[in-house]
Amino acid sequence: KRARRSDKPFKCGECSYSTFRKGDLARHEVKHTGDLPFKCDECSYSTVRKSDLEKHGIVHMQTKPFACEQCEYSTLKKGELVKHIKEKHTEEKPFTCDQCDYSTRRESHLVSHKTRHTGDAPFKCDDCSYGTLRKANLARHKLRIHMDPTPVDKSFKCTECSYSTGRKRELARHKLIHTGNIPYKCDQCDYGTLRKSDLDAHMVRHTGIMPFKCNECDYGTGRRIDFKRHLRTHTGEKPFKCGMCDFRAAMKCNVLRHQQKMHKVGQPFKCEECSYTSYRKQDLDRHKVRHATGKVSFKCAECNYVALKKSDLDKHMVMHTGDLPYKCDQCNYSSMKKSEITRHKFQHTGVKPYRCDVCGYQTARAGDLRRHERTHTGEKPYMCGVCDFRTADKSTLSKHTAIIHRANKEDGAS
Repeated sequence: KRARRSDKPFKCGECSYSTFRKGDLARHEVKHTGDLPFKCDECSYSTVRKSDLEKHGIVHMQTKPFACEQCEYSTLKKGELVKHIKEKHTEEKPFTCDQCDYSTRRESHLVSHKTRHTGDAPFKCDDCSYGTLRKANLARHKLRIHMDPTPVDKSFKCTECSYSTGRKRELARHKLIHTGNIPYKCDQCDYGTLRKSDLDAHMVRHTGIMPFKCNECDYGTGRRIDFKRHLRTHTGEKPFKCGMCDFRAAMKCNVLRHQQKMHKVGQPFKCEECSYTSYRKQDLDRHKVRHATGKVSFKCAECNYVALKKSDLDKHMVMHTGDLPYKCDQCNYSSMKKSEITRHKFQHTGVKPYRCDVCGYQTARAGDLRRHERTHTGEKPYMCGVCDFRTADKSTLSKHTAIIHRANKEDGAS
C-alpha cells in the first residue's frame, strides 16, 4: 500500500513541507535559513550540494558572452556582469568604516577591514598590522608583501604531475594540459592556451593589430591588464604601497624590489662556499660555476667553459657546432631557444611588448626592461669584489673593474 502525503515522517517546522528523507528536509530548510554552504568563487551561485557546485564549475570553463569592457572579467549571465561593474568599476563605496576613512563597495570587505581595529582577526601577520579572517589570506599576504614563503593550502593536486592549487577550478583548468583539450587555439601556428585573453594577446604577433591603444601616446597591447598598467604612466596612479614605509609604485613588482633593497625583506639564496647571496635562484646557479673547478662539473672540450648541468653544456656546445634548431623564417637568424626566435621576430614586426609603467620606455626584450626599471627603483645588484662600488648594470661593473682596479694594479707595479 502506497504511503499518503500525510504519512511523510520528516516535516518542516516553518511550512507545510514534508518528505520521506531526512536529507531532503535538510536541503529544504535552507530556503528558510538562507544558509547555502557550498558557494562558487566565480559568481554568486550557491547550493546545498557539493556535487551541484562541482557541476556548476564547468560553466566557468566555457565561453562567457558577457565581457567587461574595463577588465578581463566575463560571465555567462548579463546580471552578473552588471553586478561586477557596480562592485569593481563604480566610484560609489557605500560601506564606510566608522573608525577611519576606509570605504568599500562590498560589505564583506568592510567586515574584514574592521578586524584591524577590533583585533578580532584570528590570523595576524607577525611583521605588520595586517590581520584576516582566513588562514589562506595570511599566507598570500606574507608571500606577496614580506616574501615569506609560508605554505599556502594547496589541497587540490594533479595526479599527472606535481602541480597543486588551492582552488578546484584551477586544477580543472590545469588538467586540460594533460588531456590535450586546449579550448583556445591559434589558427596560424601551434599555439594553444586555456584562456581566451591569452589567445587574443598572442594573435597580435600575427596580425600586428593592437586591440588596446592609448589615446595619450602610441602605446598598444593585446592585453587589457597591460593596458591598465600603462595608463598609470599618464595618470600617475600608484596603487601599490609598501607596508613598512610610505613608498608607493604603479607596479607590485617595484614594491617587492623596494622591500628587498631597503627593508632587506625576503629569503635570499645563499652560496654555501662564500658570502654571495641573491634573490634569484638562477643567479646563484650561475655564481656556483665559479666554485665548480675540481668538482663534479661539465667542461667544454673546445674552450674553458664549465657548467654545473649537462643541459647547460649542451646549449653551450651549439656555439661550436653551429647547429641551431630554431630559425627565423624572415632572415638567416637562428637560435638555440624558441623564445629567442619569438623575441627576434619583434624586430621584423616592430612590436615592443615590454613597457615601463613609470615612464613609458618600450623594448622587445624582458631583460632590457628589468635593467631599465632599476633606474626607477634604485636597485644596484652588482657589487665590486674589491671596493664598495655598486651598479645596476653588469657591464658597468666590468668597466669599473677594468678601469679603476687595473689602473691601481699598474700604479702598484710601478
